[in-house]
Order: sequence, then structure tokens, then C-alpha cells
Amino acid sequence: LALALAAWLVHRGSGASALVAGWAFVAGVGLFSGSLYTMAITGQTKLGMITPVGGLLFLVGWGAIVVAGWRLGAGS
Repeated sequence: LALALAAWLVHRGSGASALVAGWAFVAGVGLFSGSLYTMAITGQTKLGMITPVGGLLFLVGWGAIVVAGWRLGAGS
């Protein structure tokens, strides 16, 4: 849903912050979920250090969504 919202904001022309949001969500899914799946499948616990970076990217994505939405609302 977050990626769909970011894509919709990009389509509406809300600036670079919507693009940042989309890429942050993609990277966040890859790092957060990917590291958790890999740890569960392989049992390697050292990947747990990467997981918070993915969570941080999720937070960056939501912050960029807020900025993009604010710019879209301010531009109308």
C-alpha cells in the first residue's frame, strides 16, 4: 500500500520526495524483510544487524510521503 501511495503521489506530480519515498520503501522491504527471511531460512544471526537499517528506510519513506502529501496539498 505504501508503494502504491508513493506511485500515486509521483503521478500527481508532488516532486522528488515521492520518488525518495518509493525507493526508500523498496530498499526497506529488501533489507528488513529480506534479512529476516534469510535469517529464518539459514539460521545466520549476523544479518540481524541489517534489519534496523531496513526499518529506518521505512521511516524515511513515511517521512517522504508526508512531505510529498504536504507539497501536493500546498500546491493546490
